[in-house]
Parts: sequence; structure tokens; C-alpha cells
Amino acid sequence: MNPLFLGLLASALGGATGVWLTRRRRSGRDGSALLRAEVGAALARPGPLHDMLQPCAEAMVRHLGGAFARIWVLAPDEQVLELRASAGRYTHLDGEHARIAVGQLKIGQIARSGMPLLINDVPNDPRVRREWARHEGLVAFAGYPLLAEGRVVGVMAMFARGRLEDDVLEAMASVADAMAQGIARQYAEERLRRSEELFRLLLDSTGEAIYGMDLKGRCTFANRTCVRLLGYPDASALIGRRMHELMHHSHEDGTPYPRKECPIYEATAKEGIHLDDEWLWRADGRGFPAEIWSYPLWREGERLGAVVTFVDISERRAAEAERARLLHETQEAVRARDDFLAIASHELRTPLTPLRLGLQSAQRMLQDGQPPPVGELRSRLAVTNRQVVRLTRLVESMLDLSRLTRGTLQLETAPCDLAELVNDVLERSREVLAQAECSLDAQVEGPLPVLGDRLRLEQVLENLLSNAMKYGACSPVHIHCRAEQGRALLSVEDEGIGISPEDQQRIFGRFERAASVRHYGGFGLGLYILREIVEAHGGNVSVESQPGQGARFTVTLPLLETPA
Repeated sequence: MNPLFLGLLASALGGATGVWLTRRRRSGRDGSALLRAEVGAALARPGPLHDMLQPCAEAMVRHLGGAFARIWVLAPDEQVLELRASAGRYTHLDGEHARIAVGQLKIGQIARSGMPLLINDVPNDPRVRREWARHEGLVAFAGYPLLAEGRVVGVMAMFARGRLEDDVLEAMASVADAMAQGIARQYAEERLRRSEELFRLLLDSTGEAIYGMDLKGRCTFANRTCVRLLGYPDASALIGRRMHELMHHSHEDGTPYPRKECPIYEATAKEGIHLDDEWLWRADGRGFPAEIWSYPLWREGERLGAVVTFVDISERRAAEAERARLLHETQEAVRARDDFLAIASHELRTPLTPLRLGLQSAQRMLQDGQPPPVGELRSRLAVTNRQVVRLTRLVESMLDLSRLTRGTLQLETAPCDLAELVNDVLERSREVLAQAECSLDAQVEGPLPVLGDRLRLEQVLENLLSNAMKYGACSPVHIHCRAEQGRALLSVEDEGIGISPEDQQRIFGRFERAASVRHYGGFGLGLYILREIVEAHGGNVSVESQPGQGARFTVTLPLLETPA
């Protein structure tokens, strides 16, 4: 009923009837005010839609005298209304009216048309089941579309057991807009929440570390990879803290890195930077190399800070170092090959020249028809034999190098007495030692049972003797062989030119030598092959020397356990 009409009617009637109409009008105004207040309070509460809309439905029943009230919502891009609140006679949210397609039943038609619907004769309305309406004593129905920015976001409806007057309809209309705005806000917040969640998932799914910082360098967000690489429990440990002080405070060598010199922080005032080899620090104090990108963050022309991305390049740096090492080794191998070929051609040609001259001289002596002097022929044959032995050793060194390079050097091991082996080699070498004018001082204690390849162990001693005679010519050679702490020790010491400390490890490498090849010759393979043979027997070789004071090479081998 129109409020103006009620006022005029109350004035005309006067008396009790007028008082009743006046009170009813005041009651309607009070109910509308209370309804708006409660609906406003409910819509202001945080929480899901049901928690927000259920108090609204209850307030409609309580203040507007409804039998029951319900509120449906229409999700964006959907065509089905979902029941989210129900109060009064019916409070359940399931059943046939829980989901109503747009255009179906009264509720769906209100959503489609966007117009309210009022029925003040429910039992006789063909759109309502008559038996049900009469059983419930329902007389009136009012439904309102909930419109936000011209789009239907839901429908609210109320059944009443009496006619719905204009003041009730006005109250419903007044709260419909507030409900629509509340639903739209909820959907907007939900879209924002999902957008932020998607953004977070995208950030956390990347392999790169990403964080944001404001104009003062304080962290505003950090993805999972950033937190993990920096060694923090979660992003909250970074938010609000200055990132330079956390991860970029020092250079790789530990010297301080002032923030005013930090290129990452400078990105907040520049158009972007790229650093391909920076050093960052973890929470536990360990550092790692990183590649970093930083770009300024803008909003509507206002610079807000910067977004920084970085990756751990430890593996890349290690791979680059490995590539550099392999390249260096390859270059060294090529250089060593070239040096070896040059040395080999020289070393192989050196014994061939006297060998050829000796043979030619012997041939001329035989062609004269006179028997050559036996002494002279013997001397020439001895020279020839020495050159053949030298050539044989050079070729054997080349063969051993090839076997070691291919990993095909085989040992034929068997129990043998190292002391006996040393005495045999020394006996065979006395003539060679005499020719080199080297006296022999040998102290051999035995027996020294070892498990080894006899020929290869003889090769080790012969190599050490050859070096002692080469670099210590005309000076004594000292041999010591004994057992010590469960190992057999064999040392060969000369009194020659000696070896500088910086060369003492290098000389065991391939093609290495401590003295000039011009003066002493050789491939630079002897000690390399010697070491490989000794280590293949489970032993080791070492050198003690000072320049000008000779050198002592010591070979140790495990003793073979013998029955008690």
C-alpha cells in the first residue's frame, strides 16, 4: 500500500483505526531500516557467499514478515542459478530448486528478463503449484533480480502468507542492489584471488628465481625457486627485507659490496640490467655464481621498484671450466705430440748415424781382401751393438706409451724375490756402468718376496740405472734394497746435476724432463712409464733432490706375505 495513501487514510479515519495504520506505517519504516542495517552488516563480513547471504535471507523473513526467503547466485559465464541462502519455512539448500537454469521456473525467468516479479494471489497463479501453496498458506511472492553493472549476478525471492504491500516491496528493492554489489564484490575478490594464485603458481613453476623489490630495495614477493636457492624456509623470511644485505652484500672474494655500487639495486632507477656472472650469498653463508636480469616495475607511469630474476650458474661455470681444461689438455696434447715427433725423429736418427758409419767402415774393411784387425772390428761391433740397444729401448718406450695410452699394458705377475732381481740386473749392468765411468755402491738385503712382473720390474731398475749414469756420469751410483714396515724399498741415487724442487713432480709426466734434450736426449717417457709400472704393482715412486747434489729415486712395493 502506498505510504502517502496510508497517511491520508489515517488522518481521515482518526481514532483507533488511524492509530493502527500509523503504527503499521511506522513499523514498516522501522523494519526496512533494520533490514538494511542487518543486510549491510552481513555483506561487510568476510567469508564465503553462504556466510554472507544467509543472514540477509534471515533478516528478510524477520523484518518483512515472509514465510521463507531464498537467494540464488549466477556465477560469471554460467547459465545456472545456484541456491546459496534459505531462511524461514525452508532452510535446506538442496532439492529441485538448488540449481535452476536461466529461463526456467519463476526464478530463471527473473534472471533472464532482469525484471522483478510480484504475485499477490499465489494459489491462483498458474506458475505456482496450487496444492502446495494452499497447504503452506502462501498468498504472495516477490522476486528481484540482483543486478551489478547491468549484469544479473543472482535472484532473491520471498513468499509471504499475506499480501506484500508497497513498503515491503520498497524494502526488498532497496536491499537487492546492496546484495548484488556484495555478490559482485565477492566474485571480483575470488577472481583476484584466483589470478594471484595462478600468478603464484606460474612464478613457483619456473626454474628461475624471481623476486620483486620496492624503490628502497626491500623484497615485495619471492617465488619458490628464489627461496630455495637462497636457503630460506619460506618467502616470509624475505618479504620486507633489503635483498642487497641478504644476498649481495659481498664480492666472491668476501670483500664488502656497497649497496650504492650494486647494479641490481640500480635497476630500480634504470631501464634494466643483465649480469652474466655475479656472486650471491645463501642464508647459511655459502655463495654461488649467478646470472641476473633486473627490470623496473611500472604502474600508470609511476616507477614502483624492480623485478629481479636470477639462475644458479654453478654447473655452467663448472662445465665451462671443464671445457677450458679439456681444450687446454687437447692443446697440450697436440703440442706434446708435435714435440714428441720432433724429439722422436731426432732420437731415432742419432743412433742410426754412427750405426750406419760403423757398418760402412766394417764393410770397407772386409772389401779390402785383408782380414780386418780383430780388436778394431770388435770395437766397431761394440759401438754398433750400443746403438742397436739404444734404438731398441727407444722403440720399446714408444710401444709402452702406446699400450699405456690404450690401457692395454699387461702384467704377468708371479712371486719373485726383489733382492735377487736387483742383484741380477746389477750384474748385467757392470760393463755399462764401467763404460760410463760410474762406480757402484750396492747394499741389497734379502730375501724380499713380492708379487710382480719380473721383466717389468727389471725395466724399472734399468731405467733408474740408465738415468743415474746419464745425469751422474763419472760419479758413483748408490743402490739400496731392503724391507721396511711391510714394504720393499729400492732406491737408486746418483751424484749428478740434481733436480729443482719445482720439477720433481713434473718429471713423472709424459714427455717431461728436467734437463735439456739437446744435452741429454731421450723422449721424456722413462719416468712416466716407470711410475705407471710401479703403481700397477700397488707401489709408488718418489724423488729427493737438490740442484747440483744428485737425485735419489725410491720405489716401494708391497711385500708378499709368507707362511710363518
